[in-house]
Amino acid sequence: MSDLRNVRWMTPEELLEIGFARSRVVMVNEAHNGEGRGSADKMSDEMSVATRRSRVKVGATLDPDLVGAIDQYVAAHPGTDRSAVIDEALRLWCARQQEAAMERQFRAPRSAREIAERDGWRRLGTAAARRTLGR
Repeated sequence: MSDLRNVRWMTPEELLEIGFARSRVVMVNEAHNGEGRGSADKMSDEMSVATRRSRVKVGATLDPDLVGAIDQYVAAHPGTDRSAVIDEALRLWCARQQEAAMERQFRAPRSAREIAERDGWRRLGTAAARRTLGR
């Protein structure tokens, strides 16, 4: 077994840097200082602030059938938890909302300004093609 006193432990800041390089969401819950690892009383103020910025804890009232489905999924997939499943569900919901907003925007009638801008770009493209092709 290795001696933990001879190990260089990463600082919370280093761990967060690596984490954010890999993912948009990083959760840090423990102090990472070797033998004191896991002791909440030794957690630095910077660590606590970084954790609060990374994740927000919320309370919600959910349909029991949905919670049951989440729990079944979590039980069948070790290493995942309710928060991960809910995060993914919310990401999908946000993506669907964004797609719906874009569809509404593309289906909406064009303003006079948009029509004029599109015509200007079309004329510019036509002129560039004529110059390139020598016509």
